[in-house]
Amino acid sequence: MKYLVKGKEPQALTKHRSAGGTWDDFSLAKGKKEVKNQLLAEQASQCAYCTQSISFDNMKVEHWFPRNPTDILEKVKGDSLQLNYKNLLAVCQGCIGKEQHCDTHKAEKIIIINPLSKYHVESIRYDKKGEIISSDIALQEDIDAVLRLNIDSLKEMRSRVLKRFIVILESKTKKKRSINFVKLLEIYQRKNEPMNRIIISYIERKISQFS
Repeated sequence: MKYLVKGKEPQALTKHRSAGGTWDDFSLAKGKKEVKNQLLAEQASQCAYCTQSISFDNMKVEHWFPRNPTDILEKVKGDSLQLNYKNLLAVCQGCIGKEQHCDTHKAEKIIIINPLSKYHVESIRYDKKGEIISSDIALQEDIDAVLRLNIDSLKEMRSRVLKRFIVILESKTKKKRSINFVKLLEIYQRKNEPMNRIIISYIERKISQFS
């Protein structure tokens, strides 16, 4: 998961809401296409939760606060946020084989962890095996039990990303090239590559070891 910054709400969404429209009748022609494209641009074509690569045709629009929460007392809030741009995220299909994760497993559950919260994202680190670990117990519960971001298949995907990066580092070391981890961190923080948060976490550990 990485920290996301929302842009200005697409005009088509504002127009649809002002006209009394609902999410159910918000078609591609009425402006959902514009919303999906803007979400993809803001998120660098990555799932808001697992950060794997997504595209217009294989993404879903997720309501962070669910439209139909399991808690009936929260139903009014769900209705009020269904066309709120800050409540919308681009996510993956949430299924690897028979394993569900991200929005697909979350369904209508209310969660605390939010990629729009800098504190939430900064509480997260990654180990070498690809596991996501938060310093906040409540956020960890969302990560493990609701979004299921630590299922084996996702951990393996993140682990492979890190292993490829380590191979590149080792090749530089063999050529006796010095590695400036501080500069490397700046480079990877600017990169918008799928699942690169595990690389950033690895570099941060290296910096702390040498400081």
